[in-house]
Amino acid sequence: LSLIMAAIAAVSAATMASAAVAIGCTTRMDCSLGGQCVGGQCHCFAMWKGPNCSELAVLPSTNVRAWDRPGNQSSWGGSVVEDGGMFHMFAADMTGHCGLNAWQRNSAIRHATATTPEGPYTADEIVMKPFGHNPTVHKAPDGTFLIYHIGNGQMPTAPITDCTNGTTPKSGSDDQNLDRARVGEALPLGTQVNPNILYSSSVTGPWKAVVGGSYSCNNPAAHIFPNGTTLLICKVMTGNPGIRTMQVAVASSWKGPYTVVSTTNVYGEDAYIWEQPEDGSLHMLLHSMHPAKIPTTAWSLDGIHWTPAFVANLSTPIGATYPSFPHMLTTTGGEALPTARRERHQLLLNPSASGPAGWLFNGVTTDKNSDFSFTSVQAIGGSTRVG
Repeated sequence: LSLIMAAIAAVSAATMASAAVAIGCTTRMDCSLGGQCVGGQCHCFAMWKGPNCSELAVLPSTNVRAWDRPGNQSSWGGSVVEDGGMFHMFAADMTGHCGLNAWQRNSAIRHATATTPEGPYTADEIVMKPFGHNPTVHKAPDGTFLIYHIGNGQMPTAPITDCTNGTTPKSGSDDQNLDRARVGEALPLGTQVNPNILYSSSVTGPWKAVVGGSYSCNNPAAHIFPNGTTLLICKVMTGNPGIRTMQVAVASSWKGPYTVVSTTNVYGEDAYIWEQPEDGSLHMLLHSMHPAKIPTTAWSLDGIHWTPAFVANLSTPIGATYPSFPHMLTTTGGEALPTARRERHQLLLNPSASGPAGWLFNGVTTDKNSDFSFTSVQAIGGSTRVG
């Protein structure tokens, strides 16, 4: 375990690039590890902005509805990897023309493809039948494609069959059944956690499964370092009456075993983690649950100890919070699309020195009275972004 932690701590630094300028810092931690502190000012990297570089610099989208299923079918939270010039999305697909509220019974993991990061994406095969949910895709250093997810392809209850137009009848909605037992209690340090993983030598399959149990690591978020060391974030419940909290486990490779090394004070769900290209620091994107669902960030030097943008616990007042990106979706055509829910954050980083720094994918609903959902995309920052 000490070797794994040392490997994480030894992430090499790369050349830094600065763009936006803000005020008030003494170290780069004051800049949320999203930039450099130079002369008391935060110079934000391309994908960040704001007074302490903790806001994603989202740009208007050329195709905000990246995967908007024909025939009014709902999708949720696409995760994308590039391979051979094609972009491969893996998203939760609500089968039977249901909406998001049927996710526990009708969610399958489906593959979709596009020729550009912003799509539009075209649905291909189902990778995991219900119940499969919240996929996040990675390519390991050994070339293996990995999909971390929840569910195991078996339905605990019968699917809902009377959905229409991508929405779920209220009699069939199960979205409010968020019980503590399913989220899972925090595990003692040193114990092992077994995430559900699909793996394949090809992004088009066939896929084999590492099965840890339907919710053995809830909403897994993983980052795989070049030496194979794998950092895993799981959502757990801590405290009484209980709050969703990020717990950290590490492994020497994606194959595990994963050992719990810390329970953070980062509260919320739908985490995504990545390594900042400019300096090797680690970042987490998630949304808080208290005092409201607010997109937020956390940052870390070693992947084990995390600093949240704000501590979103049960006593946090709304005035003590700020979002890391707007709920509103905007397009290059000038459209502003309000959202009721914008969650399940996933990133695709751009390895090129030109163009945007990356793309942000979300699961989105636009009507608080409807559970119809789609997968959105917006570009982030750019190598020449200023301000």
